[in-house]
Amino acid sequence: MPRIRSLTVLTRSSALLLMVLAVLLGTVLPASGQAIQGEEATEADGAVFQNDRARQHMLELEQRMFRLAEMLRETQPEDAQRLTMGFERSREQQVAQRMASVSELIGGLELTEASAKVDEVIGELQAIKKLLLTADLELAIKLEQLRKINQAIKEIEAIEAQEAENQAQSDKLAAAGNPSNAAMKGVADAEDRNQDATDRLMDKVGDIDPQNPDLQAAQQSMGKASQSMGKASQSLSQGQNPSGASQSQGDARKQLSDAKKKLLDAKKKLQEELEKKIREQVMDNLRAMLKQQTQIREQLELVSDRADQGDARAIVQVRSFAAPEQEIIVLAQDTIELCDMTEFSVAMPAALSAVRDRMVFLVDDYTAGLGGPAVVAATVQVEDDLKALIEAMEQSNSNQPPKDGQPQDPREQERREMNQMLAELKMLRIMQVATNENLARHDRVKAAGDLPSSELRRREEMVRDQQERVREAMEKLREKAMNQGG
Repeated sequence: MPRIRSLTVLTRSSALLLMVLAVLLGTVLPASGQAIQGEEATEADGAVFQNDRARQHMLELEQRMFRLAEMLRETQPEDAQRLTMGFERSREQQVAQRMASVSELIGGLELTEASAKVDEVIGELQAIKKLLLTADLELAIKLEQLRKINQAIKEIEAIEAQEAENQAQSDKLAAAGNPSNAAMKGVADAEDRNQDATDRLMDKVGDIDPQNPDLQAAQQSMGKASQSMGKASQSLSQGQNPSGASQSQGDARKQLSDAKKKLLDAKKKLQEELEKKIREQVMDNLRAMLKQQTQIREQLELVSDRADQGDARAIVQVRSFAAPEQEIIVLAQDTIELCDMTEFSVAMPAALSAVRDRMVFLVDDYTAGLGGPAVVAATVQVEDDLKALIEAMEQSNSNQPPKDGQPQDPREQERREMNQMLAELKMLRIMQVATNENLARHDRVKAAGDLPSSELRRREEMVRDQQERVREAMEKLREKAMNQGG
């Protein structure tokens, strides 16, 4: 019954949404079983009901965060800042709207896409929760700024690409000799839309950190780009020679390029400022993951033989390990995002992604009540991977260049760079081995038919994504080694 099993997963995910929202709202929600009345309710109805209920709580949460931030702004500015960041994150990421789309997908039985969307929403809720509960407000603010800068870079790249396309269209019109008014209006409309996107991005960048000179410079360049786009649109709308519009579009592209460079400068400086703290946070997270993974394995060993023999109570205990294992997966994902955002390591995020995927298979085993020797061995392997990552991170951290600005001895610098590369290679090995074993495990699960087709497709995407991470990490390390060698 693949469809029912998929709906069960979605029902549990919707329940998790409610649990996360309950923590954020500080309320106790009724059990999911109480929410559906009548014998004719289907599992799809239940999943939609829970998801819609979570969405209503999300809307309420947004309002509470906004009102409380206003109330506390004078008396408790730090708490007000946390609430403001949570509110802004929820609105920017359109969490409530994404919840509504999940209900539509479930109602249409588009379960694979719905399940993926639910995971995305849960990830955003966890991020908001983390913002609200953070003890290090300064770090949280800086990370939010870095996240917004990264998003701005993506958006300006899209605007640049569209402006290049608009200029190409203007050049075609100029080459045609006598273009129609309709053709010129089409390009003018596209230019107007790109100008609007530039203006919106300019406002966003201005709000990231009004005191940052690089962001101010980026904003000014975007303002100039917008003006050039306006000139191009006006020229095309008035039926003038498209060559003039093309020249204005070329100016806009140059100004957009200048803005992107300033955004990249702001990103690099912020990454350098945060690197030491993020390295410490990654180490703390890895140790926390290892500690909880070890605790799960020790408890699993106590019931492993009985579970393997089919003892009902032991199987129930094995199933209870799925929740704490999922907590480790969430922490691993948070750590991966920290690494991706700050880019202090090429191999760490990819290696930890591969280890996280091992944990996903452990959750499958625990949920199925499997706890025999093979599962114990798989748990031990995850522990060994985490220990190896901790060791590699310690090696990397101990070989950072001094931050006092003093010139380094060339031989000492070479030694540090070599040890850094060795640490990256250790992580790369963990990543490659784990990825190969995850692929083999996926093939076994697929052959056994233990998962519905929708979940199998998700796992295939997960394995493909991990293989792509391996390829990208190896290419970046190769380039890094060549640059150091040069």
